[in-house]
Amino acid sequence: MKKLLITGGHFTPAHAVIEALMKEKKFDLVFVGRKFAYEGDKQETAEYTVVNEMGIPWYTLQAGRVTKKISMYSIISLVKIPLGCIQALGIIWKEKPDIILSFGGYIALPVAMAGWIFHIPIVTHEQTRNPGLTNRIIAKFAAVVCISWKEAIDTLPKGKIVGLPIRRSILTAKKEIPNFLPKKSKSILYITGGSAGAITMNDVVFEVIPELVKSNTIIHQTGEHSFAQAMRLKQTLGKEWEDHYIPLKQIEGSDVGWILHHATAVIGRSGANTVAEVMAIGVPMLAIPLPWARHDEQTVNANVIVKTKQGLLMSQESLSKQSLTEAIENIIEHEKDYRKQPTNTVSAVQMILDILTSLV
Repeated sequence: MKKLLITGGHFTPAHAVIEALMKEKKFDLVFVGRKFAYEGDKQETAEYTVVNEMGIPWYTLQAGRVTKKISMYSIISLVKIPLGCIQALGIIWKEKPDIILSFGGYIALPVAMAGWIFHIPIVTHEQTRNPGLTNRIIAKFAAVVCISWKEAIDTLPKGKIVGLPIRRSILTAKKEIPNFLPKKSKSILYITGGSAGAITMNDVVFEVIPELVKSNTIIHQTGEHSFAQAMRLKQTLGKEWEDHYIPLKQIEGSDVGWILHHATAVIGRSGANTVAEVMAIGVPMLAIPLPWARHDEQTVNANVIVKTKQGLLMSQESLSKQSLTEAIENIIEHEKDYRKQPTNTVSAVQMILDILTSLV
C-alpha cells in the first residue's frame, strides 16, 4: 500500500480528507504537525488529539516562524526554523512517503521542501481567498495546487479549483442528540469562536447570556482561554437557567454536525471553515469577523454570508451588549428568511482523493 504523509496548520480541511482516506483505505497515513499551537502554549492542538485518536502515526515538528511581535517566544521560534528543516528531512528519510499532502501554514513549508529534495510529489491545498506566504512558496514546486476559491487564482495561477473540504460528520447529522444537551432543549443558539476560541468576542457574549438563556439553549464553544470564565458565569444563572447554557472548550465533529442541522442560528467568527460549514448546512449566521485576520480574510468570508442573505455581519468595533442582543434577536425573528437550502460540497474531498490517486 502506498504511503501518504499529511502536514499543515489548517487541520479542519485536512480532517475532512483524512475521514475519507480512512474509509477508502488506499493509503497508509502519517501526519506531521504541531503539538502546541504557539510557543509557550500548554494546550494541545485539535490535530494532535484527533490524529492520535484515529491511530495515525504522528510526528511533532519543531518548526519555527517569523512573527511580528518581538518576545522571548518569537526568538525561540526563529531559532527553530533551521531545526524544523533538519527534522523534516529526517522524517521524510525515515518514512519514505510516496506522496505528500500539505494544508499550508508554517509547519508545512519545511516538510514540503524536504519532500521536494527527495523528489516526492507534493499536493498542497489553500483554504483562503488570499493565499499565505507558505503556499505561495510551496506552489512553485508542488505537483498540484488545490484552491478553494476562484479568487485565489490571481495569486496561484496554476491552481486547480476543488473547493473547501468539509467533514462528512458535519454534512451528515447523527441521529443521537449530543449527551451534553438537556432533555428538553429550547431554540438552540450555537456560539463559536473557531478552534482557538475568541476571547474579545466572548467578553461581550458573556454579557448577553443571562438574558438569552431564558428563551434559548446556548451551546458555547469557548476555546481553552475563556472556558473558566464561562463556567463561572454558568454558576450564576441559577437552577432554572444553568442547564441551558452549555460552555465547551471544543466540540467533536459529529456533534457540531448535529448542532448545525438543529440550531436556530450560529453566532461567531467567520473563518473559512466555519463559513463553509454554515453555508453547506444553510443555517442562519451572525458573523463577527476577527479584525486582525490576515488580509481581513474573515470580513471577506462574512460578506459572502450577507450577499447570499443567510445572515448578518457585525464588526468587532460595533460589538456591544445592546448591538449584539439586537442582532441575535433579528436573526431569531427572521430565521425562516435567513435559512437556506443545504449545498452539495462533498466533491471537494473526492477531487483531492482523485488527485492523490493519480499521482502514485
